[in-house]
Amino acid sequence: MNYFSVCLHIFLCYLNFLYRFHINLQTDDGDDPSNVSFHFNPRQSQDEVIRNSMVDGGWGDEETDAEFFPFAPKQSFEIRIICTAWNYVVWSASFIGLKIFITETR
Repeated sequence: MNYFSVCLHIFLCYLNFLYRFHINLQTDDGDDPSNVSFHFNPRQSQDEVIRNSMVDGGWGDEETDAEFFPFAPKQSFEIRIICTAWNYVVWSASFIGLKIFITETR
């Protein structure tokens, strides 16, 4: 079996009025097009980062295990999402610090 990984590299600036944003990665393997294999949703108002997936139209259990919220208003930051056969690794860097989230594939 051939295993590989893909990396998505994003540079953003968290605007003053932006309270949340999300990144959804969807599959294109003939499954239900509404399936979301990985959902990344920082919520400033709650100081947490939600990770989840949607299968057959239903959301799974949310993961919210961050020790600190790595994003701040009016600050730029970098996100790298590394997709492997086993998990999603999200690497986030900003002036607040470096945070790594690991979510198993479902």
